[in-house]
Amino acid sequence: MRIIDPGTQPLSNAEVLAHLTSQPTTIPNYPGIHELPEELKKITRETITYLSRPTQPASRSRAPAALNPDAIHNLTTTLKNKPWRLLQSEILQILNHVPREITELGMVVEELDQRFEPEQQELLLKVIQDECAKWR
Repeated sequence: MRIIDPGTQPLSNAEVLAHLTSQPTTIPNYPGIHELPEELKKITRETITYLSRPTQPASRSRAPAALNPDAIHNLTTTLKNKPWRLLQSEILQILNHVPREITELGMVVEELDQRFEPEQQELLLKVIQDECAKWR
């Protein structure tokens, strides 16, 4: 993954982790500066540690570093289109938390009960779980 224009689109935890782990610890092409500042290295190290912890909700179903852009794109495309039409913020939360139950899904999808019938909620949860099963 390569971030071309920062700030144009939110990134999932898995994408942030992949980006941080792919960054070099030295600064090429900067004369006189051979290493990253100590504060930046500490923040990067702590963020990687946090996103890699097994207590992260997303780690219950997959290792975030193992996600590939195609897996994220497939789920995102499915959830954006009919019949779901979820908001980008809801999709991002689904990617980060990977809900396993309707109650968890209700915490990341606004007005779940009003937007979807109980059967649709179950089907949405199944779609998410089926896609996430492919990530293992």
